Amino acid sequence: MKKTFAATLLASSLSLLGCGDDDPQTSTQLDKQITIQEMTGLWRSDGYHYLWEITGSQVREYQLSSAHCLLITESTITEFEVINPHLYTNINRNRFATDEDNASEEFHPYYFDRIDEKPDVCINGINERTDDLVDNFEVFWNFFNEQYAFFQLREVDWQEQYNDNIEAVRQAENSEELFEIMAEMIEYFGGDGHVTLEADTDELEAEADGGELSNIEEQVIDAFDESISEEKLLNSYQTLLASEEYQELPDSEKYDDFYEYVGALIYEFWDELLAVAEETVDNYMTRGELSSAANDNLSWGIIEGKNIGYLRLDDFIEFIEIDDDIWDALSDGSLTIDGLIDLMSAALNNGLDTAMTDLVDTDAIILDIRLNNGGFDVLGLQVASRFFDKERLVFNKQARTLNGFTDDTKIYLSPSTTTPYTKPIYVLMSSETLSAAETFALAMSSLPYVTFVGEPSFGNLSDPLAAHLPNGWEVELSNEIYSNTNHESFEGIGIPVNIEASFLTAEMLEQQKDAGIEAVIQHRSLL
Repeated sequence: MKKTFAATLLASSLSLLGCGDDDPQTSTQLDKQITIQEMTGLWRSDGYHYLWEITGSQVREYQLSSAHCLLITESTITEFEVINPHLYTNINRNRFATDEDNASEEFHPYYFDRIDEKPDVCINGINERTDDLVDNFEVFWNFFNEQYAFFQLREVDWQEQYNDNIEAVRQAENSEELFEIMAEMIEYFGGDGHVTLEADTDELEAEADGGELSNIEEQVIDAFDESISEEKLLNSYQTLLASEEYQELPDSEKYDDFYEYVGALIYEFWDELLAVAEETVDNYMTRGELSSAANDNLSWGIIEGKNIGYLRLDDFIEFIEIDDDIWDALSDGSLTIDGLIDLMSAALNNGLDTAMTDLVDTDAIILDIRLNNGGFDVLGLQVASRFFDKERLVFNKQARTLNGFTDDTKIYLSPSTTTPYTKPIYVLMSSETLSAAETFALAMSSLPYVTFVGEPSFGNLSDPLAAHLPNGWEVELSNEIYSNTNHESFEGIGIPVNIEASFLTAEMLEQQKDAGIEAVIQHRSLL
């Protein structure tokens, strides 16, 4: 889901403000609750490239870089108070933090420091909508240069990218050529799934190159190669091209070449493998199938003869059906992102109530996030809280700033029920486990009774930070470092496992055995 910063702020957490602790920059406690009307003035965010201008009647939100200062949203004080009724400041009122009183999208505060006047770029820089190609390139480059957190990790020389492309931008004749230049530049962030570029048209969209194939992707391709020879593929492709039905298709539905055709077949093969994998899991269950809830996004059962519970989470977003009515409500403003997450949260909570009632008497439980590509972090933490015995530090967060990174924001999590499940827990992961699924795993890693089984996760933990270019395009990047309680970061390498077990291998599918579940059963037998 795309997120505006105003919506993100609604979800910051009072419980995580560390009330009573010294503020790292002012050495003054942020323990005074205050309303937005009392904080008039100019405020610059600590990280995250935002400027708030608070007057007696309005809150204006700007996005900043060394090249631009663009007004993004403008709301009345009354409108703002509905979604963010108060802030927390210090005695000097030169710094404040957001709260979470009625918020759900995020789980930590955002900090703002008072400034005396608008930065010079708000007066002399790019400060209004424009289609000028060079101006848009400058904003694009500076946004990455000042906010991206992993240049060294991804081995990207961003200054070199500027030097190599600025002349081509100056000579470009239209926005399509500019988009192509930018799209080629972000391909260098291979492996970062949170680097994207989207134009204000359905035709232009790009993302960072996936980098090297994940273990699962390699396994799927290997299994596909074993299922059919290249000669048969060529014959089937030629037969398709010669068929009357294919000739009658519009050009947009035809394949560009043989490799695109093979790629489509591999995707079909992938879907077939997933169906077999789901059937394989069903065969382990006492009922011969899984129960499900929350838009079938939450599935569970008990492994026959082992009294081991199994709970699968397909992602951390689609716990309700996102239909046209939902999209229309989001578009016309009658439903906010926070409101949508509240609906998802309620559906998830109801599903978890039923699932955990069924699984309460098991001796151990498997949490399967092997195919979970993420969603909203707060929903992942909502699940994790069902397994916490007490409040614990689960991870740290830092955001990129102009001169480095913000101080740690320490994220704590408490039990959400009086009867949390604290027996042995096994988290199944794969190279397809990413984003919010990884922050969920990071939180679970703080528990002493959790064992990770499978393969390391993908390694994309940072939330995507969005920016609007002056021409209306939107770009996203990774600006945050998540680290565990030992300050270890797993961006780009993935969260490691304790017990290795492959997923979606040809051998597994032939034998109708799930290697991850088998590894858990074996581990339990040795205790």
